[in-house]
Amino acid sequence: MGVWPPRCGKTTLVNSYLDARELPCLWYQVDKGDADPATFFYYLGLAAKRAAPQKRMPLPLLTREYLQGISTFTLRYFENLYGRLKIPSMVVFDNYQEVPEGSPFHEVIPNGLSRLPEGLNVILVSRKDPPPLLIRMRANERMNRGTGEPENR
Repeated sequence: MGVWPPRCGKTTLVNSYLDARELPCLWYQVDKGDADPATFFYYLGLAAKRAAPQKRMPLPLLTREYLQGISTFTLRYFENLYGRLKIPSMVVFDNYQEVPEGSPFHEVIPNGLSRLPEGLNVILVSRKDPPPLLIRMRANERMNRGTGEPENR
């Protein structure tokens, strides 16, 4: 119920949605390497550079001195990232299921999403249900879960 198997068109569906609405997008392809937050922030910074090439200053790197305050680093990083994107815009994290459970990645994402400004939306494309840390966002109606079935109106 809502968990879509491989090769059923999740990525194609999101692409067609973005194309139909002509929304600018930062598309991030999640992989197992993102279990390391420093790797995730590095590659997200590269994706941000492609999505907003007019911004010359790179996003900060997660270095050792920031590890003690990774929550604060995450908040500032995502605020900076969101400030680079046009409104309205979309951020897509594709293949979210690739990062193993228990990884700090699953703490970073909800922390970063907590600073999402009006006019920006995020889509998490995954073959699995959202991790437990995202349940609070669903409970506070800040996140919807697509099931692939039409909504009842």
